[in-house]
Amino acid sequence: MANTRGAARGLPLSLSPETYTVGWICAIPTELIAAKAMCDEVHGPLKAQPKHDENNYHLGRIGEHNVVIACLPRIGTVDAAVAGKSMQSTFQNLRFGLMVGVGGGIPSDENDIRLGDIAVSLPSEQAGGVIQYDMGKDEDGGFCRTGSLNSPPNLLLAAIQTLRAERALGREITDVVNGAFVEEDDEEWRFPANEPDVLFEDGYDHGITGGRERVRSARKSTNPKFFYGNIGSGNSVIKNAEERRRLAADGKLICFEMEAAGLMNFFKCIVIRGICDYADKHKHKKWQPYAASVAAAYAKKLLSLITPGAVEALEPVKKNQHWIVPRQINPHFTGRTQILQTLREKLCTGKDDTHEKVQKRFVIRGMGGSGKSEVCLKFAYENRENFWGIFWIDASDEGSIKRGVADAAKRASNGVDVAYADAKLWFENLNKSWLLILDNADNNDLNYLNFFPSGDSGCILMSTRVVECQQYNTVGYQDADFEKLGVKDSIELLLKSAHIPPEKWDWPQVLDDARKVVSDDCLGQHALAITQAGAFISQRLCTLGEYPAMFNKQRVILLNYRRKQAESRYGDVYATFEVSAEAMKATSHRQDWVDALELLNILAFLHREGVIEEMFTKAWTRAIATTKKDPEDEIRLPSLWHVNHMRRILRQSSDSPIELVLLSLRNAASALQSFSLITIHQETGDISMHALVHAWAKDRLAADAQNIAWATAASILSLSIESFGYREFFPKIQSHIEFSVGPDPEQLFANSKHPGLEIGRILYPFTYVMVRLRNDYLAEVLADVLCSRIGYEISPQSRNWRDVLYLQAMCKDQVAKYNEEMDILENVVLFDKYNLPAEDSRSAQARHLLGMAHNKLGNYPEAIGLFEDVLQTRRKLLAPTHPDCLISQHELAGAYLNNNQVDKALELLEEVTQIQEKTLLSTHPDRLASQHELAKAYLNNNQVDKAIELLEKVTQIREKTLLSTHPDRLASQHELARAYLRNNQVDKAIELFEEVTQIKEKTLLSTHPQSLISRQELARAYYVHGEYQKALPIIKEVVRIRSEQDEPGYLYRVYSEQILSVCRSGMERELSESGTIADASGIKSVAAAQD
Repeated sequence: MANTRGAARGLPLSLSPETYTVGWICAIPTELIAAKAMCDEVHGPLKAQPKHDENNYHLGRIGEHNVVIACLPRIGTVDAAVAGKSMQSTFQNLRFGLMVGVGGGIPSDENDIRLGDIAVSLPSEQAGGVIQYDMGKDEDGGFCRTGSLNSPPNLLLAAIQTLRAERALGREITDVVNGAFVEEDDEEWRFPANEPDVLFEDGYDHGITGGRERVRSARKSTNPKFFYGNIGSGNSVIKNAEERRRLAADGKLICFEMEAAGLMNFFKCIVIRGICDYADKHKHKKWQPYAASVAAAYAKKLLSLITPGAVEALEPVKKNQHWIVPRQINPHFTGRTQILQTLREKLCTGKDDTHEKVQKRFVIRGMGGSGKSEVCLKFAYENRENFWGIFWIDASDEGSIKRGVADAAKRASNGVDVAYADAKLWFENLNKSWLLILDNADNNDLNYLNFFPSGDSGCILMSTRVVECQQYNTVGYQDADFEKLGVKDSIELLLKSAHIPPEKWDWPQVLDDARKVVSDDCLGQHALAITQAGAFISQRLCTLGEYPAMFNKQRVILLNYRRKQAESRYGDVYATFEVSAEAMKATSHRQDWVDALELLNILAFLHREGVIEEMFTKAWTRAIATTKKDPEDEIRLPSLWHVNHMRRILRQSSDSPIELVLLSLRNAASALQSFSLITIHQETGDISMHALVHAWAKDRLAADAQNIAWATAASILSLSIESFGYREFFPKIQSHIEFSVGPDPEQLFANSKHPGLEIGRILYPFTYVMVRLRNDYLAEVLADVLCSRIGYEISPQSRNWRDVLYLQAMCKDQVAKYNEEMDILENVVLFDKYNLPAEDSRSAQARHLLGMAHNKLGNYPEAIGLFEDVLQTRRKLLAPTHPDCLISQHELAGAYLNNNQVDKALELLEEVTQIQEKTLLSTHPDRLASQHELAKAYLNNNQVDKAIELLEKVTQIREKTLLSTHPDRLASQHELARAYLRNNQVDKAIELFEEVTQIKEKTLLSTHPQSLISRQELARAYYVHGEYQKALPIIKEVVRIRSEQDEPGYLYRVYSEQILSVCRSGMERELSESGTIADASGIKSVAAAQD
């Protein structure tokens, strides 16, 4: 190898770091050897090197330029970035860099790249010369790369263009290589004439010898050729021809390597790669030395075209001269890759040409503790070298902004004190790339626009909770989507913060426990809350698996837990939210903020999603009517007590138009949204809250305040329930009722300081809504709670007593406790006999419900007698089309059907359905119920096709309008499956029976009659299909339960025992075809008897 020259005498020269203007980075020792061989003079090491800089430098001169060379400890973009940052920090006068070494060539029809050729990064329409092929995100159409990397400086691009114009460049490169490596043992660094250059067809994966070799014409010279364009860079090794072809076509790449992407965004450099393989499975290292030497020779040739004066005229690559940022990044920072990429594209120099003539301003809005400041910090640290100065300003109030701007100007200029106005003017006239980060811009009363330096220079990044601040953006903003970290990143942050070893992160139990902690039922993917939870767990105060249960019991303690290290500006999670509430409290002259705090209290006792305006408007309308006529002590109706509670938020006078009421409500909601405490959905106007804000809204209130807030929310809900028949409105408030009564409704009486009758007036309509929506178990619980107050708030043998018992009977009916229902109803009917006229509608309802209980218990004659009596009473008082008459006919028809009086049933049901089809919407529950019953009658009358047609119609509507767990929907699906089975459409029947049975197993007790019937019918379907092994265990369990709870001879018990018998016979022997048919016929005959 040729000797490089040192100093004239003695040891090599040692120069100061400021004398070096060119940085040269290699990835492997082979590349370092080639780089050192290009030096015209070797310099001694630095006299001192910063402790944080772990690079090993080789210093020297190439041509007229002092060059610093470093070799990476490992290949990859991360190590390249670390080495580049350290080099810039130590050698702060560097003007550009060279990334020189070997790479994998990408031959194509356009580019006949061979081993030993040279690939040079050059900007194109696709990118700035380097494309990071593994940076992006998975989308439905596949992997989509996001962002791009910076272009090299123009000085280097101009020099490259000059080299491209030199016809003899290949020969000159060869001469440089041969001149640098002249010794006999330098042979491997010169052209390897004895090494083959074989390119295999794409997809060929065998060894280097033999196989499908691509035929290429021989070259006349061994001198390298040159290719210019996009170079692919990433952390994954490309060793597959198919992958090479796909990635190359995506970005029109000419070469692959693994380091440049780590440098391009902060180190202005050119990438030069000698081709040593073709990035496929046939790659080897025999061409590496020569490839490294020709790349190094090209870099030397490039430097020879650039004058020292031109280099000195460039800005140093270490662009950042002023750094006023308050703290380090949280060591557990996780995720947020998309917003960080967006910020880099929008704010970093040269990234958004469409906004070159405006000051670039980006706004991040989100609730307290969601990680806005951490993202700003992360962006500042990652993009420090893109800005001449980065200045962090506390924007919480006017004084802090002015102090921050003045201090930034003082520290960035001559250290002389300046007034705020002069500091702002200084920024306005500063011809540098500066970034102001206005953090915690949460003051609703400030017009932040007044504090922005005018003009189009500089960039501003603002973090805020205030919705109105979004208007300040010029290049983009991030809003509600920011508030949740994302499940995957949330889990990673939790595991980091809890100090759980990384090797356990993919353990199923750890992942499952972590997923529960970050879910909406617990921490809601809230960054600060997750960090605090991790800190709590890391102190061994509980385990990961124990945290959700502890959270439900000790939420206030856990969310007020403060970390000792890296605390949020406001401390714990709840404190971040309380800042907003305190700001509204402090401004009592603003009625919308006073109302906002009251609305916040109400929202704490409603479900956190889907709070609708309609609930408030209906409550207002009902309240006006109640004001005019107080119902005294009737439990079915609201009172002035409820109206007065509602007026805590809807304060307008009774003669105020509804538009004024809505305006007040909307102003209050807008105030909460302006602090990012709620979200108002634009299309619907519905209000929703993050789970933790919702929890805080309740926990911040003292016990007495919680009592008042609950009463207000519950009063609004109960007032909004205009009547007890089914209403389309009910599903909209279902979740709010369920949330407001909580898991233990009995405590509403036990703990409440409110009058018991007024609480009863709330629970009564709540129970009715649950009855109509078929939340059977909650309805029963609420009814039992009401009945438990008999003798306290409810006088025995009173009208209220009678109404509560009747409601309880309805609830018992829906949970199939028919004997209890009959006992209750007999008391009600007896009361009605002596206290209500026979024609009273409530008396008729009680007898009607008693008839239904008899019908379900198999007492068909008793049921028919009651139904006929009620129908006769109703026909005297009501029109034939009245819903009550139609319901009586419907139930009477059902009793006829059960009593094998099919013709009478069909006649009644066809009459009912014809009337309802004219008077009710197709989705009305009563119309669907009658059609369902008519279909059953058709089925029992062997009109199977009619039954299927009608049941398919009913089922289709119910599947669109009801939850999958709704009993009415399940009943239609069950009956349709029976019809399919009767029609020998066995596969369809089994599919439906399986779906219905699975849902009932999750929602009903195993002993519930409806659950038993579905399992029984599923077993029958399996048997008919010849699947005896599936049928037998199901029907065995049904028979076991029925034998424990049903009397011998009970129809359904007998039926299930018969199914068990034929299933056993099917298992005991292989059935002949005739035997199968006979047994199946037996099953069908049993089914017919059951029908």
